[in-house]
Amino acid sequence: MPQPATTASARTARAHVAFALALVFIECQLYLSQDMYLPAMPDVGRDFAVSPWLAQSSVGLWLLGAMVMQPVMGPLSDRHGRRPLLLASCVLFALASLGCALATPFWLFQCLRLLQGACLAGVVVTGYATIHEALSTVEAIRTQAWMGAITVLAPAVGPLLGALMLTTGTWRTIFLVLAAATTLGTFALMRHMPAAAARPDAKAAPSMRAIVATYADLATSARVVAPLGILCAIIAALIAWNVLSPFMLRATFANPDAFVMAQLYLYGLYMLGTRVLNRRIEVIGPERLARRAAALCLGATLLVLLAALCDAPPLLTVALLGGLTLGASLLLGPMMRITLERSQHAMGMRIAMVTTAIDLSGVAVTFGGAWLHIESLRGYAVLATVLASIAFALSRTRAGLGMPIIATPN
Repeated sequence: MPQPATTASARTARAHVAFALALVFIECQLYLSQDMYLPAMPDVGRDFAVSPWLAQSSVGLWLLGAMVMQPVMGPLSDRHGRRPLLLASCVLFALASLGCALATPFWLFQCLRLLQGACLAGVVVTGYATIHEALSTVEAIRTQAWMGAITVLAPAVGPLLGALMLTTGTWRTIFLVLAAATTLGTFALMRHMPAAAARPDAKAAPSMRAIVATYADLATSARVVAPLGILCAIIAALIAWNVLSPFMLRATFANPDAFVMAQLYLYGLYMLGTRVLNRRIEVIGPERLARRAAALCLGATLLVLLAALCDAPPLLTVALLGGLTLGASLLLGPMMRITLERSQHAMGMRIAMVTTAIDLSGVAVTFGGAWLHIESLRGYAVLATVLASIAFALSRTRAGLGMPIIATPN
């Protein structure tokens, strides 16, 4: 007969998995609101009778909303609890998606796209703060790893799904589907969200001055900045690939499906890596696994660079790039947790600091790639090698992965 404590523990574990599944489902809708929308931009411009540049600006507004609201959502969720802000963000996103589907003036559509991005900030900051507060270090890393394996599919399949929907409907259909799916996911979150998420954080900053001081402390602490730099460098390499590869592969391969096939291969390896992480994280430990993963990322990018410089077949170059996504799958989960556990400030502000830095690195590498006119596999190989070298160098410093973490109570 099972012991009551064991039964309760199993029930709690199942509840945490159910919450994580509901959260990642909602998170996918948020990312798909960008990725599924990309093929529809020409239709949006035509229907609203605006220039292509204005139609493309709706993508930028989505990113702007996410970036601006993340530092705000952190302290708000600390003060008022994760649950109300998470559910409010989900409801607002569903309403904003419905509004996008029904909007007639273009200015209203743009405002709603900005609101969609702001809701992304609310879901990511409050949702992941809940995950890291509710779970132990190992379980949080495992959970974030399999959640990441799901969300990374959005940039691969999102444009394909969007194009498919356009064959049977209009761009407005995309937003209607997103509104309906988010509504269903919100009910699941309401049912499975941990009760503790409704309570304010005892470490919440009491004033605006305290909030600014907390962010300043996080941004200037080597304990936080070094592991965060490792995390951002590898994520930036992946973002650069997602943004630049459609153009590079179109110019390299005659097959128009080359981008989708490459993404499925690369992120298939990412998913495989999460299975390896799940088995090895408890044996090796987060720090040792992250150090090995950083070395794998650097080794893979050096091989990609060598292949590109030697004019190796492009297929081989892309195949070698799988080492980067495999290494990233082993690195990102541990580095997120390590970064968070390097500080004892309120969890919402720690998550907001990390996600804002990730977004800024993504924006920097996106615009940097455009400014440097990176249009070939060789150019991307140089950029990825530089970023992987930064991550590897930081991982070998005391502040990077040579410093013990601060134990955070769960």
